[in-house]
Amino acid sequence: MSEDIKVKVVAYENYLIITTVKPESDENFVPSGGTKIGCVLVDTGKYLGMSEQAFNLMKTIKKSGDDIGDIDTWESNKGQCFAWLGPIKRLADVRSCESSQNGIIDIDYVQIPNDIPPEALEAIIKSGD
Repeated sequence: MSEDIKVKVVAYENYLIITTVKPESDENFVPSGGTKIGCVLVDTGKYLGMSEQAFNLMKTIKKSGDDIGDIDTWESNKGQCFAWLGPIKRLADVRSCESSQNGIIDIDYVQIPNDIPPEALEAIIKSGD
């Protein structure tokens, strides 16, 4: 099943580290670019690898009053969805992120170890956090 993972999410302190491992656009993944301001992954139970730490941190994101959030989850007729604003790789400080007005739902995902990519750790440390 892990060979199906298109996006991985792990956590370090207050940061969600989102890494797209299969950036090709298809019926289950729409990357940012062109007129798209963010990325959408459909069928999270099959294509989203996430650590337990990342899921717990993601659940702390506050709701906004908008239909779209910096980090978002929802149910669709094609499966559960995970989306984020920005490029295919993102460091998201949950202290300054918001979800849509519906909040973060309990989505299915493939549990992965909370292995922090060295380049993400370096970027977080450089940010002074």
